[in-house]
Amino acid sequence: MISSQEARTLIVQTITTLPAQLIPVDKAIGYTLSKDVYAPIQLPSYDQSAMDGYAVCSVQTGTPYQLIGELPAGQSTSTQISSNECMRVFTGGCIPKGTMAVVPQEYTQSNGNQVIVIENDDLKTNIRYSGEHVQKGDLLSRANDKITPALVG
Repeated sequence: MISSQEARTLIVQTITTLPAQLIPVDKAIGYTLSKDVYAPIQLPSYDQSAMDGYAVCSVQTGTPYQLIGELPAGQSTSTQISSNECMRVFTGGCIPKGTMAVVPQEYTQSNGNQVIVIENDDLKTNIRYSGEHVQKGDLLSRANDKITPALVG
């Protein structure tokens, strides 16, 4: 009988590393990375709303804001909001230039083209800034890491 150390030595001497394979992401779970993976882009790639609500350049409870439009998720705009103006925005969507906060829709009352902030959470902007989560070139995972659903995202 051989010792466990001798067995390990024999195994290491006889095994070979398999060549790297290019596998579609949806089929790669359970495999191991052959090299470090770096972010090809920053995330989010643009300033975006963290919730459904109204983009404003300053939050003032009780002050009416003029609703100047709606910015559906997936669209961008060159519109800049001014004081006492707001624009309807949606979770994950772009925000207009000049936005300092997104007031959650449940903190507002709307009447046609006027929106009034009825509650204010001073500590939250509800904006995910460009590159806030991942910067281009950030190390996402190291060689030899197991590919998991969380890694694939």
